[in-house]
Amino acid sequence: MSIPDLFVGGVATVLGVIVLVGAIGNYSWWFALRKARWLDTRLGRQASRVLFSLMGIMLILLGLAIAGGFAPNASS
Repeated sequence: MSIPDLFVGGVATVLGVIVLVGAIGNYSWWFALRKARWLDTRLGRQASRVLFSLMGIMLILLGLAIAGGFAPNASS
């Protein structure tokens, strides 16, 4: 584990938590963002909340994996 891995993993985890909280909380500030508003008008609020929740969970898992030292392209 190196410092850059911890930093990138931490940033991905924090962003994942923000996305997940925004989606689960159904906050108007989250769905007022341009890309979230676009998705909300195309899919509807419930489907976009599910999609953002899945994205948040994936970001959290990715961040924890990176911080834990997971690197699929690293040479042995």
